[in-house]
This record gives sequence, C-alpha cells and structure tokens, in this order.
Amino acid sequence: MSRKQLVSDTVVYGGTAVLRNAVGFFLLPIYTRVMHPDQYAGMDLVLAGSALMSVLLDFQLGPSANRFYREHESGEQRRLFLGSIAVFRLWTAFLVAALAAFLAYRFGIGYLPPVQHGKLLWIIAVFTVPFSLTAELLFLYLRILEHRWLFITLSVVSAATGGGLAVILLLWTAWGAAAVLMGQALGSAVICLVIAILLRHELKPRFIPPGLRDVLWFALPLLPGTMLGWIWGYSTRFYMARKLPLSDIAIYALAMKVLIFISVIGVAFRAAFEPLSMKVLYEQENSSRAWYSSSFNLYAAVLILMGSLISAAAKPLVAALAPASYARASSLVPLLTISSCILFAATSLNIGNDVAKKTWNWSLAMLAGVVVMAAVLVSLLPFLGVSAAAVAYLAGSIAQIIVVFHTSQVSFRIPYEAGSLYAAMVAAATLIVVNLFAGVYRFPPGGLESADLATGTVGAWYILTPRDRVLLVSSGRRLVGAVRSVAR
Repeated sequence: MSRKQLVSDTVVYGGTAVLRNAVGFFLLPIYTRVMHPDQYAGMDLVLAGSALMSVLLDFQLGPSANRFYREHESGEQRRLFLGSIAVFRLWTAFLVAALAAFLAYRFGIGYLPPVQHGKLLWIIAVFTVPFSLTAELLFLYLRILEHRWLFITLSVVSAATGGGLAVILLLWTAWGAAAVLMGQALGSAVICLVIAILLRHELKPRFIPPGLRDVLWFALPLLPGTMLGWIWGYSTRFYMARKLPLSDIAIYALAMKVLIFISVIGVAFRAAFEPLSMKVLYEQENSSRAWYSSSFNLYAAVLILMGSLISAAAKPLVAALAPASYARASSLVPLLTISSCILFAATSLNIGNDVAKKTWNWSLAMLAGVVVMAAVLVSLLPFLGVSAAAVAYLAGSIAQIIVVFHTSQVSFRIPYEAGSLYAAMVAAATLIVVNLFAGVYRFPPGGLESADLATGTVGAWYILTPRDRVLLVSSGRRLVGAVRSVAR
C-alpha cells in the first residue's frame, strides 16, 4: 500500500468530510452578526452539553466497526455486522435522548444556558444527537466500503442541507439559536435516511450486533478517554462561565472555531488513515510498521506548516469572522492552534495502541492531559483571565502526547525517524516560545507573523526525511514545468 493512496484518500474522503463538518464555521459571520453575543454564547454552551451526551452515547462504535469489519470473512457476515451496529446506535441513542428531554422538560435537568428559551435549546440539541451520531457512522461505512463518489456527493448534500436549513430558519424566523439547532437536527435526519436507503443492499439490520461483547471490550476502554476529551474541549467554558462574563466565553468560543483550519488537516487525514491503517495491517502486515512511520512524517510536516500559517493569519481570520468586539480572540489563536497540532499528532501516534487493542492507554493519556490542563487553568485564571484557557490547553496537550507516544511504542513498536521527531519537537517549541514572548514584547509590524511562517516552513522541511524532500522537490519541478507548458 503506497502513500499515494493515503494522500489520494485524504484529499477525497478527508476534504469532503471537512466540508461536511465545517459548514457551521463558514456560517459564523452570519451567526455572530444576527445573534447577540450572549445568545451565541448560550448556543455554544448547549452544544457543549450535547457534545457530552454524544460522547456518552457513542460507545466508540465507529472505531470498533473499522477495527473488526475485516475480521468477518463472508459478505453476509459483514453486512450483518455493519447493519446491526447502525441500528444498535440509533435505538440506544434515541432512548437516552428521550429520557434527557423528559428530565429537562419536567425537572429542568440538563445543560440549560442562562438565556431566553434555554430549556428549548437543550431539548432540540439532545434530539439532534441520535441523528448526528448515526450519520457519522454511516459516512464511515461509505469509507470502509470505498464508495468514493457517493461519499463526496452525500457530504456536499449534508453540508448544504444542514447549513441551508439553519440559515433559512435563522433569517426568516425570530427563533435565534433555536433556529440554528433545529436546522442542524433536520439536516442530520435527512442525510441519515438518504444514506440508509442507498446502502440498503449492503446493510443487514438487527437490534443487537453479532460479537457485541468483543466490540464493547474494544470500545468501552475508550469511553473514559472520550469523556475526558469532552472535559478537555468544553468544561473550560463552563468553569470560566462562573468566573468571567459571557462575552469572554464568546471570545474563547470564537478562537476555538478558528481551529477549524487545523482541523481540516486532522479530520482529512483521519478520514483516510483510519480505514487504510486496518487494511494495511491485514493485507500487508510485514510492512505495516514502516508505512505507519512514513505516513506520520508527512502528517506532522503538514500539521506544523498549517499551524504556523494559522498563527500568522490569526488577526485577519478573526476580523473576517466576527465584529470588532471579538478582536481579542486573535491573541488566543496561536497557542490554541499549536495545541491542536500536538493533539492531532497524538491521535496518529496512538496507532500502536489501536493495533494492540490496548485502548485503555488512550484514556490514560487523556486523563493525564485533563489533570494538567485543569491544574494550569485553575492556577492561572485569576491572573490571565481567558488567556489562561489557551495556556492550559497547551500544557494538557503536551502531557497527553508524551503518554500516548510511550504507551503506543510499548504496545506496538513503530520505527519512527528520530530526526523527524526531533525536528517536530523543536518547531513546536519555537512556535510556543515566540507566541508567548509576543505577550510581553511588541514585535515590529509583521515580525511575529514572519517568525511564525519561518519556523513552520523550516520545521516542516526537516520533519520530512531526505527521501521525502527529494520527492517533494522533483514533484515541485514537474508541477512548475506543467504550468509553464500550459502557459505557452
């Protein structure tokens, strides 16, 4: 299995997956201008609460389906496995969503934000969860079954449907955040129905999946890690909401939204890498370790380069996404971006734990990250305000990747290039120091941005192996030659 297929699948599956998941980001200029900052912050808190519910109901069935699909030998067994996993996800999620909605309506229990119609926002959000979880699982099936064009088409349809309905309801009604959430819920329901109909001949539904015990034995150790991931990504907002005004929470939420640009790389790579990594393991076991190593070099180089670009462009990005009242978000973006690069690198390094089925190691790494993050946040919040969240996020990501790398190498040793790892660490450390220094030293105009770009470019170059650099230069020359020939 060549890396050409990884790159091709990253562009095809990853690019369209990013489009599907990033539609909300591209609608931010509308949301932040139509809704009051307090209302936008309330919607963000509701989405944070529903994200926790998604974590609890997910059971990590997607990774389990990817891990065990090829262990079923016949086509009939595979159809039964995929169909029953999807049905199991849908009915269990609906059952819990109905209970959560009842508790919110009858007793006011749930993540009810301190805004008008907060209870309604929460009820809409919880009924979105079963559809959104099932839709993500069905999109994974399209990747596993290698339906490229169907995946692309339905990703575009999903983005257009969910985003279009949210904007139409927001602009044509006075429902505010409720309109956005309702549009997202309807969009997820429609796409679930469409994919289920198109895959009806490749899925054989049952209420209980075969081999459920093995699936849960693999998946449930990941559940603490995913819950800790929610704490990582969202609990800072709830904690800060008790200490800081809602306007600061809105600024932090917007800064986190800018991370969509680094998530483009992470989501795109994972969309291609996860199915291919298991295919390589079963079809080319002897060369799988070398493939994992070389794939990581490419991924890390792109991450560090993209991270430097986003850090350098933080101010114009924030200005384009929101009014001037959100300008402070640009100061948070660089550290959050570097942290996100580290976290995405950790998911790739975790392949050793996935192969060895030691999924509890991921939860252990998440625990280490959350403990460090919480300690830093509580300690620094009185002094740094909302900036403490960015510093805490960075500290936690460093703790997490250290634990992931150690446990993964112990479980399934992969011969990573030492020079590439050192280059990645030096580049990340330089970006961190430069952007922390910017808080106490005023750089000349364009100085900080130039330093970020130079660090990312040099770091990405040295993360690549000498062979990769030669291939990159030759590919660039061929591209320049092709452009010149077309120009003539």
